[in-house]
Amino acid sequence: MIAIYMGLSDPMLEAHVGVVFEDRGDHHGRMWRTLGRFGRSLSLYMGKGHGKVRLHNEIENACVPLAKCVRFNVVQQPLDLFASAIHVDRRRGFLAAQRRHCTTHAGLVPDWVIKNFARPGQPGVVLVDVLYDAKGIGRSPYYYGPARL
Repeated sequence: MIAIYMGLSDPMLEAHVGVVFEDRGDHHGRMWRTLGRFGRSLSLYMGKGHGKVRLHNEIENACVPLAKCVRFNVVQQPLDLFASAIHVDRRRGFLAAQRRHCTTHAGLVPDWVIKNFARPGQPGVVLVDVLYDAKGIGRSPYYYGPARL
C-alpha cells in the first residue's frame, strides 16, 4: 500500500499487469477490466465477492466504538436525523420510507453522527452535529500522482 501512495507500482501485481478479467454484467452487457500496475481496476471491481460493503461496514463498526471510547456522543446510522426538516404531517411517511430504504442502501442516513461536538466559534465554543460517512478509494493517478503528494 505504501508503494502505491508513493506512486510506485505494486510489486505483487507486476507479473499480472495487462490481464483482462470480467467484472459484472450491467444494462450495457458484460464489463471487462484490465489489470494495471497500480491495481486500480481491482478497486473498481464490483462483481461477485467484491467485499466493498463488508469493508465499509467494518470501518463504520470500528469508528463508532472508538468515538465512544473518547466520550463522544455518537449515534450510528441515525434514521431520524433529517426528520425535523420534514413537515409534521409528512414526517411519519418519511421515516417509514427511510426504514424501508435502509435495508438496501442508506440514502439520507450518514454512517454515524457525533452530536454536540465542540467547535471554536465566535464567541467561545459552538456545539454542532458532525456527520460521517465511510468511503474507500483505490489508487488513482489524479489523487495519488506525484503532483499531488
